[in-house]
Amino acid sequence: MTQGGLRKRPLQARSKATTARILDTASRLLVDVGYGAIVASPTLLLQESGVSRGSFYSFFETPEKVLEELAFQCMQDSAALLGEMLRSRPITHWHTIVDTLIEFYKDCFGRPLVRELWVGQHLTPPVRAADREWMQDVAHTVLDAFAAFAPAFDRLSLRQCLVAIEMCERLFQYAYTDEPAGDQDIIGEIRVVLVQYLSHYCDDGDY
Repeated sequence: MTQGGLRKRPLQARSKATTARILDTASRLLVDVGYGAIVASPTLLLQESGVSRGSFYSFFETPEKVLEELAFQCMQDSAALLGEMLRSRPITHWHTIVDTLIEFYKDCFGRPLVRELWVGQHLTPPVRAADREWMQDVAHTVLDAFAAFAPAFDRLSLRQCLVAIEMCERLFQYAYTDEPAGDQDIIGEIRVVLVQYLSHYCDDGDY
């Protein structure tokens, strides 16, 4: 995945502790005061984290870069989660893949950081590029899961899986726009959309 928001990776324990304190503080401030307040006031992170100006700027160019790093870490932490969820449960019908994908996205959007950055449309160009890579990884995972139902889904390609993931992400942003816990009616409709779309590429009427 594309490089994160750090100027350089901390190697020593003290440097790791410093960057962790900055990131933890930024994560808390995202919930407390929001994205705009953090990027508008470079001194806010310094005051709240207790990190010196020199230490801060040795690892981050701007507060925006701190938030970029948080977004990159969030994507890295969740990159393998869907695969683990799919491997941990018996999948006897392809609808289980859809249900697992819905559960995965509910877990992602249940995090305040994700809602502030993704739902709030505060992704910088580097994070948007990384997000596209992340969606490619998720689409590959979904396609691999559908391979278990060959030959019924032999027409399903990576492109269609990417479209499904794009629809899922956009609709989840909509579901969480005004509801921190997500609008459950909209989430139910997301499942309908995914099932209907993916069923178009199923060549077995029994499914």
